Amino acid sequence: MLDSLDSILTRLAERKALSAALLLVLALAVLSPFVAQVPPIDRDEVLFSQASRQMAGSGDFVDIRFGDGTRYKKTIGIYWLQASAAKVFGAENAGQIWVYRTVSVAAAAISVLLTAAIGRVLASPQVGFGAALGLAGVFVLGAEARLAKTDAALLCTILVAQYPLARLWVERKLSAPLAWLFWAGLGASVLVKGPIGPLAVGSTVLVLSGAARGLRWLAPLRPVRGLLLFLLIVLPWFIAISFVAGQAYWSEALGRDMLGKITTAQESHGAPPGSYLLGVWATFWPMAILIPLAVGAVWRHRKEAVVVFCLAWTVPFWIGFELVSTKLIHYVMPTYPALAILVALGWQERQMGGPRIWEKAVVAALLLIGPVFLAAALCIGLQGNVRPGWEWGLALLLYVAGAYILWTTVQRAQILMPFLAMAVLGLSVAMGVYGHLSRVPALWPAVQVRDMAAVHRLCDDQAIRSIGYREPSLLFLTQDWSVVTEAPDLSESLRGHSCALVFVEDRERDGAEAAMAQIAPDRQALATFEGFDLGKGREISMTLWALPAVEF
Repeated sequence: MLDSLDSILTRLAERKALSAALLLVLALAVLSPFVAQVPPIDRDEVLFSQASRQMAGSGDFVDIRFGDGTRYKKTIGIYWLQASAAKVFGAENAGQIWVYRTVSVAAAAISVLLTAAIGRVLASPQVGFGAALGLAGVFVLGAEARLAKTDAALLCTILVAQYPLARLWVERKLSAPLAWLFWAGLGASVLVKGPIGPLAVGSTVLVLSGAARGLRWLAPLRPVRGLLLFLLIVLPWFIAISFVAGQAYWSEALGRDMLGKITTAQESHGAPPGSYLLGVWATFWPMAILIPLAVGAVWRHRKEAVVVFCLAWTVPFWIGFELVSTKLIHYVMPTYPALAILVALGWQERQMGGPRIWEKAVVAALLLIGPVFLAAALCIGLQGNVRPGWEWGLALLLYVAGAYILWTTVQRAQILMPFLAMAVLGLSVAMGVYGHLSRVPALWPAVQVRDMAAVHRLCDDQAIRSIGYREPSLLFLTQDWSVVTEAPDLSESLRGHSCALVFVEDRERDGAEAAMAQIAPDRQALATFEGFDLGKGREISMTLWALPAVEF
């Protein structure tokens, strides 16, 4: 049966439209589960989505606001996309985090399709199809697809630019529409995340130009007119924000955000060079399973256009980010489509026959990374007194099915079934990790604050205040700019309200009780709960206080 399915997939890959439709369905099936169920995640996701929510509400598509302040760490593209999603789904859904995540889901799914297209151009329909199938299940892409951040959209824009470049590299000619697509993708990448897109594409161009011994091969890109299109896309907003914000935007975006991450490890995310190479076995899982089996064939084909292009895409960008001080697991994700194409090529071009003993051992060992993900989610849930539900049981079934298909088809040296198995394995991790963790209340203190405030209604103009727990998810869920306060400022922040619910973290207990004693003599502790502050990476304990009558 598996042999027949492999033959069907191999033939299907030849049919461009039908294979693209199947890939889109499979990608959405793997990338979208629990997008709506996982609560807002501190901090970056909420900072982006709240700013986009305010942009959609205000109609100001130039300035970037978060609460009563500004949000100038990134360029405007992601906010335009997320604000557009908020407009599409309507004001009644503007407070739902899934609205803003739809941009990432769509971008990740389109990235899967573009990977297939690039693989088809560089190598063969089967290589492109296999690379795209495997990429859909990759752990880091699944994570970014479920977060309302820039990185899935950035990957999509980079692939939009890399597709015409791949066509040019292979065919040495390019139609005018594809040349414009290259520059449009490059411009869109700048609007989404500043210089990262041009860095990925530009380093590819430089290495390829070295291999081509000159720049003449780039002439079909129409550089002069293309650069004008690029500037037409990029400059208007940069000029507009400079008028609105002046030096403030450039100081924040270039000084503190971009240059700061290069020179120092921001937000405790430092790691030594080589960390991405070590972490690729988990972040690129399950496709990483085939890396050791494919590397020999890739080396034998190292002079072919496909390998040269993918290495030019991967190596300089990867090395650059290994040297950057700040490291997050998604920073090298723009290279993963190229890595997926190399794995698919290496697997399909390797000397056929059953795997050797050491290869079987590698596959078996790397297959165990999936259960590690699932076990970690299970342990976190059990610590929060949440037992595994149907989603965890389904995750186990999917993992067993995916592992069986991969193990069996690898031994038979099938062409595409191993990559379908990777998509199944990716879905198994998504079900077990995101499905299970979404039900663990301790991970989502802001949700507990919102829900407990809804249960305890003291008066019509009740205020909600949090002392000690200061994450932006509170603002997103309550839409109260004053919800986060300091103990000395509690009295002032409650003016205009006759009652309040105050959530106090234990670390701030003494100062908070003194502040409450001055304005609410009849205060009462209603409940306590434990949680985990994801933004700061530490456990917290909070007490809910009722202030039924506030006196100034």
